[in-house]
Order: sequence, then structure tokens, then C-alpha cells
Amino acid sequence: MKTKTRLNLVVSVFTTLGSRLIGFLRSLVELTVLGLGPAADAYQAAFRLANFFRELFGEGALASVLTPGYEKLKASHGSEAAKDFFACCLAGTLGISLLLLLLLFWQIDPILNFWLKDFSSDNRDLTKELSHYMLPYLALIATGSVLMIWQQLQGRFFLSSAHPILFSLAIIVMGLLNPMESAAHSLSVGVLLGGLFQCLMLLLSSRFPLPSYSGMKKYSWDALSLLIPLLPVLLALGVARLGKLIEMQFASGLASGGLASLTYASVILHVPLGLISVAFGNVLFPLLSRQHATADSQEFKDTFGLGFLLLLCTALPVALLFTFESQNIAWILFIGVPSLFGVNVATPESVARIGECLCGYSPSILFLCLSPFLIRSFHASRDTKTPAIISMLLLLLNYLFNALLTPILQHTGIALAQSLVALIQVLALIFSIYWYKIYAFSKPFLFQIMRIFCLGLFLYAFCELFLHAVLYPLIYLMLVYRLELAPYAKPDQPSSANSR
Repeated sequence: MKTKTRLNLVVSVFTTLGSRLIGFLRSLVELTVLGLGPAADAYQAAFRLANFFRELFGEGALASVLTPGYEKLKASHGSEAAKDFFACCLAGTLGISLLLLLLLFWQIDPILNFWLKDFSSDNRDLTKELSHYMLPYLALIATGSVLMIWQQLQGRFFLSSAHPILFSLAIIVMGLLNPMESAAHSLSVGVLLGGLFQCLMLLLSSRFPLPSYSGMKKYSWDALSLLIPLLPVLLALGVARLGKLIEMQFASGLASGGLASLTYASVILHVPLGLISVAFGNVLFPLLSRQHATADSQEFKDTFGLGFLLLLCTALPVALLFTFESQNIAWILFIGVPSLFGVNVATPESVARIGECLCGYSPSILFLCLSPFLIRSFHASRDTKTPAIISMLLLLLNYLFNALLTPILQHTGIALAQSLVALIQVLALIFSIYWYKIYAFSKPFLFQIMRIFCLGLFLYAFCELFLHAVLYPLIYLMLVYRLELAPYAKPDQPSSANSR
């Protein structure tokens, strides 16, 4: 691995870690001021609605086609042409997000009536009221997401990973000050202010050059041509987010606080997901796109093989630890740590319910770390259709698993359904990558994956029996990086994962 790439990974990992930890502190404040009741369910529903469209039309979709398109145009026409092209995409994103915002305000009643049909009328009204504060966050963060992609393309990974800190801090301050009529309203205003601060910080620090009108006009059709590969990506992301809405639809029929319990368990889950998947993806995806744009197939395959192994080795011990220690983790985070500061965040019964949700979600850590990397490998290869087809098929499985497991296991069943769907998605993506010859999973490479799995399971059992489970990730990472990844650690040397 090249020295610059390793440095970018370190910067991205540590800034993302800080961002996720402050994000968890935000969740503690939300839980403290709202509890686990109807107000918490309404707030989380309104937040998920705004976040659903932010992920659909913000960084998730655009990065998948904008990064390869930018790198391809830069390689063929130069940097100035690529900058004008990027400016067209920025203007288009702002316009589309504003139109979507107007549509959501216009149709908010039928959306909530269909989506939250099991909510009481009072709780739906509160959700609608909170949505009016949160929905403008969509236009702000969609624009900010494009600026974040620009910073990543320029090799600046600190602010692109750290900007969510401002979002979390705005919500924390508003929740603690509580200047509005209720805590839920104050937190909702914090969401809007956080999105505004994020967008301003990314805009002021982007050093984005002023484009020329003639250049933007010249490459406007190139920007519009992104709609062709963008539509399958939007479809895939829409289907994935519909899976989240399916979870919420089933959760809205649970006892009061069920939806909030799933949400706080998901927040815990996103700390390691952000640290591993997001941080690695921010660095590896532009690199893969650049290598594919310059037709450097061997470098592309080397980067893919190394990236896959890094994600597998890092995510496996976290998934095992969170699965088997979910109740202890929930107790430490929601009772142990707050008690040190004399704060009572949640009751033991609420924390136990969060721990049950976390146990169901935790196996998906491994698969949710791998799947974005596999999907973006398709996108870097200019194939956006295959992941979309897989996502559509998985939506049916998601509904089926929720329908089967929720009546039996309640909130834990909803979390477990996500883990099963994530597993099937990874297997389908790996098979497709092999089938379309994006990467040849050779027998030595597959044996290396099996060794990593066996080592992970053996070391967890050993630590649980003779040492302590908390030591497991450290011991595992030291051994696996020494035994399996040492050949890739030499700077400026190509890996050989696929050639052995």
C-alpha cells in the first residue's frame, strides 16, 4: 500500500471515529431529554424521513457516479474541464433537492398516513410538526455532500470526515438548552441548524474554483448524462432505504418505545460502521475510480483485494464482540458511563431492550462494512445496474423476514432480519463480482478468507474462556495483521492477493 494512501486512511479513520463518538453523545442527550416514549418515536420517525431522502439524493447516490465521471473526464479532457463538469453537478444537486423539498412539504400528510399507519393520530401530528423543522436539512446536506465529494477528490479527508461533528454539536446544544416548547421541537431545530453549519463549513473550506459560464454550458450535457448511471443507483439506494421504512412500519406496531430502542441500538452500531466502512470507503473509492479511469487494471485489482481483506479483518472481531457482548455494551453506554457524571439516562428495562436490539443488529456489522465496498467496486467499474437488481430482490426478502420474525421476536426480530438480508446481499455481490470478472476470487484468496474467519472464532473462544472478551479485538487485530496482511504493508509495493 502506498504511503499517501495509508496516511489518508489514518486521517479518515480517526476523524470518523471522533465524529461517531460525538454522534453517540448526541444520542445520549436525545435519550436523556426524550426518554423512550411517544415523543421519542415521533422525533426518530421525523428524523428518519429527512435522513431517508438525504441519503437517497445526497452523498450516497451522487458519489457513486460523480466520482468515476469526474475522474474519467479529468483523464480525457484535463482538470479545468472536470472542474466545470463538477460545478454543473453541484448546481443540479441544489436544484433537485429544492424541488424535492417542496414536494415533501406538499405531500407530507399522505406520506405519514401511509408510512406510520400504526401511530396514534396525536403522534402522527407531532411527527408532521417536527418534520417541518427537519426537512430543510435535506437541501442543505445534499449540497454539502457534493462539496464533501469535491474535498475527497482533492485528497482532503479531514473535513470531509469530521463535518458531522458540527451537526451533532448543534443538536446537543439545542437539546440541553431546550429553548422551544418541548425537547422534541428543540432537537428538531438542532437538526436544521446542524445541517446549515455543515454546509457552510464545507463550502468555506472547499476552495472550489469559480467556474466559467461557457465551461459549465459546454459540459452541462456531460452532467446530464450522469442521470443514466444515476437512475439505477437511486433505485438501489431507494430500495435499501425502503427496507429501513419497512422496519419502521413493523416497529410502529410494537409497544411504545420499540422504535426508539431500535434507533438507539442502530446508533451504537453506526460507531464501528462509521469507523470501518465509511472511513475506508472515503479513501478507497476515489482510488478505485481513478485506477479504472486510467485503465490500470492490475492496480485496480490489487486495491480491491487489499481493501476487501482490510475490511474483513477489521470488521469481523467487532461483529463477534458486539453480538456476544451486546447487553454489557448497552449497559456500559447507557447506565455505566452516564452514572459517572451523575446522570440517569435510561431505566434498566429500557437498556435491556436496547441490548436485545443490538444483539440482533450486530452480526450485520461485518456484512454492512463489506457491502458498500463491493457496491462501489461496481460503480468504479461504471456498472450501476447489477447492485440495483440485487437490491430490488433483497427488498422482498426484507419484508418476508420482518413478517416472519417480528411476531415471534418483536424488536429483536426486526434487527435480526437486517442481519440476514445483509448476509445475503454480500454473498450475491461477491458472486456477481466473480461472474462479471471484476475480480477473480482465486483459491489462495478464498483460503485466506477462511483462515481469517477461523482465527477470529478461535481467538474469541480463547479470550472468553481464559482471558477477557474485551481483549479479543486487540489480540485478534495484532495477530491477523501480522500473519495475513504483513505482505501488503510495504509502502509503494503492489499487493499480490489475487496473483498468488
